[in-house]
Amino acid sequence: MYKYISMNRYSRFFLASIVFFLSVYNYNVFSAPPDWDPLPNLQNNMQILSTLELLNGQISTNPNDMVAAFVGEECRGVASPLPAAGGILFLTVNSNEQAGETITFKAYLAESDEIVELDQVLIFENMAEIGTLLDPFVFSFYGDPDEYALTLNAVPAEGGTVTGAGNYPEGSVVSLSAEANAGWKFIEWKKDGVLISVLSDFYYIMPASDVTLTAYFEFQTYTLLYTAGNHGSIEGDMIQIVEYGGSGTPVEAIPDLGYHFDQWSDGRTDNPRTDQNVTQHIAVTAAFSVNI
Repeated sequence: MYKYISMNRYSRFFLASIVFFLSVYNYNVFSAPPDWDPLPNLQNNMQILSTLELLNGQISTNPNDMVAAFVGEECRGVASPLPAAGGILFLTVNSNEQAGETITFKAYLAESDEIVELDQVLIFENMAEIGTLLDPFVFSFYGDPDEYALTLNAVPAEGGTVTGAGNYPEGSVVSLSAEANAGWKFIEWKKDGVLISVLSDFYYIMPASDVTLTAYFEFQTYTLLYTAGNHGSIEGDMIQIVEYGGSGTPVEAIPDLGYHFDQWSDGRTDNPRTDQNVTQHIAVTAAFSVNI
């Protein structure tokens, strides 16, 4: 789970700009950087306090290196390492959405004058702050990273379907979905018996190991409620619990002396009545009228 930055986000980035200004005097520009111009006038943003790990395992402290965030082909933010801060990057990612956009990243390496695709992918969330000074988010480009198996199960199998299984690198943000079949309802996701989410659709961050997640479903039941209006009563079970597609037991509306049954509040006139092939909750009241 990512840790969030505790200091005020605006004062933090003001400090970063000062540190960057003082740092660039120690480096030479090797070549012209790419023209990564973030899309202007977007309303929302998230902050990433990060570092750029090079292929040799070292953290870049070259202020001429760049990390850029993209949604599709649109640049949404650019930052460079701050040498005086040990290579920390303060990257602001902008969007007009509150959440949900997939953010990919590229890096420009000034010394070799090359652009590389970074391995990390994040999902935009407005006002999110990812990484800390002590535990920054690490951008890297290892080429083809190791992948781990994500196995999904539905319990019981007839309760629904699950999607999102596959092989993913560590840190991948995987979209998972559990869809209940007719007559069933989704309950929860669990990993090794531990609750992961009560949302049928959610994002899962892949760890550096194989994982099995299980979506649990429960057979849907419905309540049948029968009541009597004035001048009558109900004979039979007034409250019944019925499984999806099942049938209730008969109930009869009994009028008081001098009255007769008119109809149920849903317009039905059968009396006794038995509700069959139930697919929703039912609550009805029997109406009675005086004999004339």
